[in-house]
Amino acid sequence: MLADDARKHNLGRGDSRIAPTISYLVNFLISSYKWSSPVQELLKELKKMTEESRNIKEEFLYPVGNYYGEFSPEKLVFNANLQQFAQQVMYLCGLEANGKMSAEDTYDEIKKFWKQLKHSKKELLDNTNFNSEEQGDIEDER
Repeated sequence: MLADDARKHNLGRGDSRIAPTISYLVNFLISSYKWSSPVQELLKELKKMTEESRNIKEEFLYPVGNYYGEFSPEKLVFNANLQQFAQQVMYLCGLEANGKMSAEDTYDEIKKFWKQLKHSKKELLDNTNFNSEEQGDIEDER
């Protein structure tokens, strides 16, 4: 019953600044005192709710899509880098659209992240560049 009341009033959800404080307080209360069974149940439910809200926030802020392409470790890593690039661009565009960054600064940041992604692609997927250089070195030695 107490857990239902906590859920009804959204305890442990909401402001991200108080979630760690609530989590710390709940852990302290659980470990420090011998509570009656209903209070222990409420404290455990509060702890579970704060952990769930943290996971939901992480999933919302940092979504990760599944990779359905042809599998190789290099392609999987590049896919993760590509998703991170897309997410960074999304945040930068949001900051620029809301007047928190200038268009020039946003462009410069996106260009910096694009260069990182391009370097990642070159290192992970463009093996033909490395092979052709190696072959050229071998032919020069002959």
